[in-house]
Amino acid sequence: MNRRVFGLETEYGLIVKNQRGQLLEAKEAARELFDEVLDYGSQATTFLSNGARLYVDVGSHPEYATAECADLRDLIAQDRAGDEKLRLMAQRLSSRGFSVNILRNNSDSLGNSFGCHENYLIRRRFYPRFESGGLLSFLVTRTILVGAGAVANFSGTWRYLFSARAPQMLGLFSSGTTHERPLVNTRDQALADSGEYRRLHVICGDTNVAQTSLYLKVGSMLAICQAIESGINLDEFTLRDPIGSLQEITSDLSLEKSLELADGRSLSALRIQKLILSKLRSHLGNKEIFGIGNTPDFWDIWEGILDNLESGNWENLVGKIDWVTKLRLLVSDLQRRGSEVSFSASSLLGKEIKPDDLLRARRLDSYYHEITGSLMPALYQHGLIVSIVDEQEVFRALSSAPSNTRAALRAKLILEAEKMGRNVDVDWDKVCIPGQLNNCIRMPDPFAVDSPGVVDFINRLGNATDDYFGGVV
Repeated sequence: MNRRVFGLETEYGLIVKNQRGQLLEAKEAARELFDEVLDYGSQATTFLSNGARLYVDVGSHPEYATAECADLRDLIAQDRAGDEKLRLMAQRLSSRGFSVNILRNNSDSLGNSFGCHENYLIRRRFYPRFESGGLLSFLVTRTILVGAGAVANFSGTWRYLFSARAPQMLGLFSSGTTHERPLVNTRDQALADSGEYRRLHVICGDTNVAQTSLYLKVGSMLAICQAIESGINLDEFTLRDPIGSLQEITSDLSLEKSLELADGRSLSALRIQKLILSKLRSHLGNKEIFGIGNTPDFWDIWEGILDNLESGNWENLVGKIDWVTKLRLLVSDLQRRGSEVSFSASSLLGKEIKPDDLLRARRLDSYYHEITGSLMPALYQHGLIVSIVDEQEVFRALSSAPSNTRAALRAKLILEAEKMGRNVDVDWDKVCIPGQLNNCIRMPDPFAVDSPGVVDFINRLGNATDDYFGGVV
C-alpha cells in the first residue's frame, strides 16, 4: 500500500449555563450550541466546508471528526481547526448571554469517559495481521508517551496518572465502543470501497492538547501500520495480560514496573517501547512512512522522548508531552502555595492531599483541556506548548480540506451547493441530491480528488426542485 488516509474523532465536554446562571441539561446545552449550525430537531450531524464532520454524539456532547488526511501536518491542523470551529460556536452562544465551557475531554467528575478515536485505512487482506498481541502491547505501552495525564485521589494521598482514559478500558478487540470499551473497535465500516479497504479503529487514546503528543501518537501508529502490512511481526512483545498491564503502569511514574510477556519475560513499558522502536527503525530505516514526511526526523523525535523519560530529564519534555506538561503546571502551583514537592517520579506519590489542593489541581486539570478558557491560549502564546503547525495552517484548515484526499472533492461539492443556495445530503463516501437517494455522486476511493461526474452532478443539483434540508454549513 503506497498511500494511506487517516483521521481523528474528538469528543468534547460541554457545560452551558443560561442567562440566570442555571446549568442546562446535556441535550438542551447541545441544542443551544448547535442552534445556528444545524436543525437539531431533524438531524444531529453536518459536514463542513473543510471536509470534516461535526455532530452531536450519544450523550449529547459535541464530536468533531477530521477530514481524511494523508499528511500528519494536515491532520494536526484539521484537529486544531475543530477547536476553532467549536470556539466560534461558543462565542456566538455567549453573545446571547449564555456561559459556555468546552473541553477536549477525557473523563468527568461523574466517571463518564471521553476520548479521541483514531482511524487508519488499511488493505482488507492485511486486516488479520492487525488482530495481534504485538499491536495491543504497543497500544498499552504507548500510554507512557502520549497519555494526557490526570489527577487522582488515592486514600487521601496524591496519585497522578499517565491517562484518565486508560483505567476505563476493559477489553481488547470488540465491535462495541461503550460498555465494553476495547482498545480496538472491530466494527467493519470501511467508509470506502469495502472490497478493497478496511478501517482500523483505535479507541483507547486520550485527547491530546500538546501537538507533539498528537504527532507521536498518530505518527507511531502510521509506522506500526506500515510495519505490519510489510510483514514485520511484533508478537515477540505480546503481553500476557494487556488490560492488567495497562492498569499497572497507569500510575507508575517511575517507569520501572515490570510487565509479564506471554513468553515469560518481564519488561517495563519503557523498555518495550524502545525495543519496538528499534525493530521498526531497523526494518523500515529511511523508507518513507506514508503520512509522516521526514522519516529519520520522526525516529529521532520518538527516540529522544524515550531517552529523556529514561534519564529523568522531564523538563526537556515540557510543552511536548501532555502528561509531563500538566504535571509541571500542577507541581509549580503547589510549590507556589508552599508545598514541598518536586518535579520528579516521586513528586506527589504518597504525600497527603489537602482538600483545597485537590480542588485546585482538578480545576487546573480541566483548564488544561478547555478550549474556551484562558489557560490553553496562554500556554501557546508563551511557548509552553510547542507548535508543529502555525496559526495560518489552522486558519486554512478551518475552511479548506486537505488537497490530496477525497475530502477535497466533498468540500468542493458542498461549496458549490452553498453558492447555489442548495442543500445536499453528505456522507463520507457520497453526496446526494436531497430526497433522491439514487441521484448521488459516489466517492469510494479515499484518494480521488476529482470525479468525471462532478460537472453533471452540479448541473443536476442546480436543476433540482426538492428543498429538503440536507445539512450544509
